[in-house]
Amino acid sequence: MSEKINAFIDKVLTKIHLIKFREIIIYVIVGGLTTVVDWVVFWLLDKIISPVALPDIIKLITPNIIPYTIAWFAAVVFSFFANKLLVFRYGKGNNAKTFVGFLVSRILSLAIAIAFDIVLTSEIVGICMNKYVVKLISSVVVVIFNYVVGKWVVFRKSKKTEDVQEQTEPEQTSEEKTDE
Repeated sequence: MSEKINAFIDKVLTKIHLIKFREIIIYVIVGGLTTVVDWVVFWLLDKIISPVALPDIIKLITPNIIPYTIAWFAAVVFSFFANKLLVFRYGKGNNAKTFVGFLVSRILSLAIAIAFDIVLTSEIVGICMNKYVVKLISSVVVVIFNYVVGKWVVFRKSKKTEDVQEQTEPEQTSEEKTDE
């Protein structure tokens, strides 16, 4: 299924002369969809879990920890498969090992988001910004962090894999070459 989706994406991007930016374009789209998953789950849980009694110390430090964490996990699962299959086209690597690496990098992302939440919304620091504005700011930082870690650490291909992929990519037409 992912091969058909990737072929369609490649065909569209080739047609509009953006194939050389494929990875970035698809990463931005997948990142946007991941953000939608994260925000929808966060919003739903904020409406459901907000009334749940949390210890006062947790409310004081980071009142949004439960919605942040569950929304983060839903987004991680979606993002792993979308990045693996569509963005980095990682193929048949060791899924468990790759997922663990992906999960560790995303735990760092969660820590970044929670740090933003603590610093910018908690009563202890005294800034008390709107939690959705803080989530927006942290989302931008996290997306950039995730791309760098995904590309250079988690879904890094060996030189042998890159050589095979270059040999299997379609040759550009003379029209496409002149457009560059």
